[in-house]
Formats: sequence, C-alpha cells, structure tokens
Amino acid sequence: MIKGVKGLFLLGFATIFAINGNLNYSSFENKVLASDTPIVAKNTPEKIDAYKLHQKAHQYFLEGIKQYELDRDKNKAEFQKALELWHQSLTIYEQIEDTRGQIACLKSLATTYSFLGENRQAVKQLNRLVVVYNKLDRKEAKADTLADLADVHFALQEHDRTLASLQTAIQIYQELDKQQKLLLIANTLRYKGLFLYGQEEESKAEEYFSKSLNLAQKIANKRLVAENLSSLGTISLNAVENQQAKSYFDRSLTIAKQIGDRELIADNYYNLGLTHLKLEKTVKAKEYLDRSLSIARKIKEKELIARDLSNLGAIYSSLKEYQKAKEYLEQSLTLAEELGEKELVARNLFSLGSNIYSDMEEYEKVKEYLEQSLALAEELGKTELVAENLSVLGNTYLKLGKYQQARQYLQQSISLYQELGRETDLKFNTQLLNNVEKSEHISSFRFASIFLGIATLLTTILFSLRKKLLQQ
Repeated sequence: MIKGVKGLFLLGFATIFAINGNLNYSSFENKVLASDTPIVAKNTPEKIDAYKLHQKAHQYFLEGIKQYELDRDKNKAEFQKALELWHQSLTIYEQIEDTRGQIACLKSLATTYSFLGENRQAVKQLNRLVVVYNKLDRKEAKADTLADLADVHFALQEHDRTLASLQTAIQIYQELDKQQKLLLIANTLRYKGLFLYGQEEESKAEEYFSKSLNLAQKIANKRLVAENLSSLGTISLNAVENQQAKSYFDRSLTIAKQIGDRELIADNYYNLGLTHLKLEKTVKAKEYLDRSLSIARKIKEKELIARDLSNLGAIYSSLKEYQKAKEYLEQSLTLAEELGEKELVARNLFSLGSNIYSDMEEYEKVKEYLEQSLALAEELGKTELVAENLSVLGNTYLKLGKYQQARQYLQQSISLYQELGRETDLKFNTQLLNNVEKSEHISSFRFASIFLGIATLLTTILFSLRKKLLQQ
C-alpha cells in the first residue's frame, strides 16, 4: 500500500477519535444524539421511534469502534465485525436522514477499507461521503474528501481519476482561498510524481510534476517551483531532450540561488554537469560538477559528493588523466559502498574496469572489476549496465585471444541490446563478434600452417634417414 493511502487511514480515524474525545463514549454519544434527530411534536410516536432508531444506530457505531480497537490491540488486521456494525449503523442513519452519523460511518468505513487494501470499497464510501457534503454545501470538507479519494485512485493506478479528483479539490480550495491546503495538494502531486519516477513510469511522473509546478507557481512557492523544474529537467535529460533539460535546470538554479537553498543549487550544478556531458561540452561539464562538489562537501551531502566524484572521474578518464580519474572513482566507490548505493557501486566498478584499466591494458584488473559490476547490475535488474559489462568483457577476452569466452559474452550483450533497441551498440557488438570469428579463423589457419610445417620437416628428416639406411 502506498504512503498516500496510509495517510488517508490515519487522517480519517484522527477525525473520528478527535470527536470522540479519546474514546469518551458518553461525551460522543451526547453529540451524535443531539445532531440531526427529526424535529417533530413532543412525545409523538414518530419522535419516540426516531429516537429509538437514533439510539440503535449510535450503539452500532460505538460497538464498531470498540470492536476495531479490540482487533487492533490483538494485532488482528481484519476488522470485519467493526465493518459490519458500521454498515448497520449507516443504514439506519440514512433512514432517519442523520447526516452527522452518516459522515462518521462513511469515514470509518473508508479509512478501514483503505487500510485493508480494499480500495474499491474505499472509493465507494468516499464517493458517498462527497454526496453528503454536497447536500450540506460543506465545500472544504468535500475538497478534503476528494483529496483522500485521489489517494485511493492513485493506489489503484487510476491516474486520470486521481488528477480529476485533485483538480476539483484545487478549484474549491482556490475559491475558499485555502493557501495551506493548496500547498498540501501541490506537495501531494509532487510526491506522487516522485513515486512514479521511482517505478520508472516517467511519462506519468512528468504529468504529476507539471501539475505540481503549475500549482506551485499560482501560490508563489518558489522552493516547490524550483524542485519541480529540476525533476522535469531530469526526465527531459533521460529522454535525450538535452536543450529542454538545460532550460529547466537553468530556471531551477536561478530560483535556488534566490532562496539560498544550497542543496538545490548543488543538485542543479550536478544536473547541468550531466547535461553538458551529453551535449559533449566536457570543459563546461567539469566546471559545473566542480561547483557541485564544492558545495556538496561544505553541506556534507555524501550521496551527491559520490556522484560528482564518479562523473568527474569519467571526465578525467576521457582526458587520459588516468591517475586523477582513478583517484576520483575510487573515492566515489568507497562512499557509495558506505552509503549502500549499489547502483553507483556497480557503475564505479564498471568505469574503473572499462575506462581506466582497459586503457592501461591491465586486463586481469579489467576482468576483476567488470565481473563484480556485472554481478551487481544483474542483482539490481539494470539491463543496460549488464549489457555494457558483457560487451567490454567480450572485447577484453577477444584481446586476450580467448575466443570462446569472448563469443559467449558478446552473444549475451547482442541479445540484450536487441531487447533495449540500442542499434548503435548492437552494430558495434555484432562487429566485435565478427572479429572473434575472423581471429579464430586466422588462429586456426596459423595453427594449421605451423602443423603443416612441422609435418613437412619431419617427413624430410624421415626420407633423409631412409635414404642413408638404403645407402648402407
């Protein structure tokens, strides 16, 4: 269950328990009984019947809370009895048109169903709650419920409905000038974007970041504007829309400087460094990464330090400054291992093997680092990095003249590059495999030539000996 839905559960019950006054049932009972009981003539049968129904509904509701607490204390996360009691209570409250009782029951049902992961049921109860608030013209409560409803739709991966619910909530909050709640929605949109980005659903993440950005601009929250611009820049960079990425990062950096957020400034320098690397502007990339590293060290942001060092190491390697490259990459590797950043560990091992030791022709070191990187990449499911390791290992074994191993690695890399749709890498690795076949053929030809030479020499010697024997 995602974080947003858990938040819904806690918020919903906090509301009920706050009314209840730490489960002081008599206090709560007075409030419910005094709420919406039909007003009819004193001591009429209708009055007595309505009062009895009200008492019955209220009793079911309180028994539901007691049963919920009992199940919770026993760590019995079923709550089925509590749900049954609340449904019975709700039926009666609807019969006598007691809206306060309906609200209490619907909140209890929605929060419990969402906690149990029964999100379809949670949606049903929240939609009924929206209808009640509509009848009462309680706009803010309606918007709050729509925000909760968006969380459940998000858990169900119903993104159109999530965004529609949030958009309606935004319109109500704007009408009521509820700035804090608008900020909460803007942050919610951002957090959902971050979650989707972590799930590698970048297209959906971009939609949430854009909505969050739009709202953050309307409420003039500069930090949130800058954070969303940076996230949109990262998505553009991943999509190889490098100029668009640069524009986002530049705008984010400007705002980060205005508000004095050093961590965000360092992040944007780092991102601009990566962008200029992709634009093949190495000098500019190094300049931005150096700035990022300087700030990251001052604010002791270890993960960013590790990433800056890793990319600077790659730059120094491309400049053939191997000693400096090795120093930066090893520092990054140590930090990444300390932080448990396995992907960065794998990438640093790959860089050390493929960029440093390969160029220095220390092939045993190349194999050692790349085999470690390959194992981590496979564990993490990083297909692209797996393919890169297989490719360099194949090329390394080719250089060592170990053609069988070279063929095995290159065939695997070719298969993965076909999956990834990486045409350039596919062609390169196919050419390497062809080189393996040619080298093997040449090697076999040389072996055959040597064998033939030896055989000819032996034949000559034997004929010579035979001739001498015959002469005797």
